Amino acid sequence: MLTEIARRAAVEFADTEAFVTEHGWSITYAQLNRAADEAATGLFDQGIRPGSVLALATPSNVDFVVLYLAAARLEALRLHCRHAGAPGFRLPTRPTPPTH
Repeated sequence: MLTEIARRAAVEFADTEAFVTEHGWSITYAQLNRAADEAATGLFDQGIRPGSVLALATPSNVDFVVLYLAAARLEALRLHCRHAGAPGFRLPTRPTPPTH
């Protein structure tokens, strides 16, 4: 369903900006669709198949959107992992055991 929505948007809103960064860089729906297709091909070439688990350790930006759509097109399971540079990122810690 997500992949169909993205493909329809690429046709209906081809030249409309789909994503704009805080630095002013943008990507249209048509460009986003092409990038997702290319990324899906690359992921497939790396062995990602339906049911594969793909951890997306990218910032929440256009790279994340492209990879998320690419994984969806391959019917892979997506897991978003916050990366170390993300605001609010904290490494998981184990509680310190009490000393007796």
